[in-house]
Amino acid sequence: MAFFISYLTLPFFRPKHRLLFLLIACIGGIIPDIDYRKSWAARKIWPLNWILSFVLKHRGFIHTIYPPVIVGAMIVYLGGTKIYAIAFMLGYIVHLMLDMLTHSGIRILHPISSIRLRGFVKTGGIIDTSIFIASSVCAIFLLFGIV
Repeated sequence: MAFFISYLTLPFFRPKHRLLFLLIACIGGIIPDIDYRKSWAARKIWPLNWILSFVLKHRGFIHTIYPPVIVGAMIVYLGGTKIYAIAFMLGYIVHLMLDMLTHSGIRILHPISSIRLRGFVKTGGIIDTSIFIASSVCAIFLLFGIV
C-alpha cells in the first residue's frame, strides 16, 4: 500500500529520483512491523528484531507518530534531502493509518495519550487481504504503465 500511495503522490512531490522515492516509502511502510517477530521485515533483519521485540511491545512505541518524525528529521540532519524524509514518513504513516483500521488498532500518541484508534478490519481477514491484493495489483499496473 505504501508503494501505491507514494506513487500517487509523485506528481505532487516531483522527486528527482522517482524509484528511490518509492523504495524509501516502501521501506517506511515496512519498518513499523520490525518489532513483530513474524513480520517479513523482522525475519529479514532478525538481530534488530530480536532486540526490539525484547524491549518493545508490538504496536507500542513503534506504532506511534513519533518514529516517522524522528527518522525523517534524522534523514535531513544527516544530509539527506527533505523529499526522501517525506518519502519515509509517507510510507510509515500509510502503515499506521492501515493499522488504525484493524480491531487491534494503535495508540498513535502513546505514552502521552492512551486512546486507541481502531476500526473494523480483522488482521489477516478478507478485508485486510482484499486491500492488500487490490493495492498490489494497482501498484503493478502503475509500475508497468498499464493504467
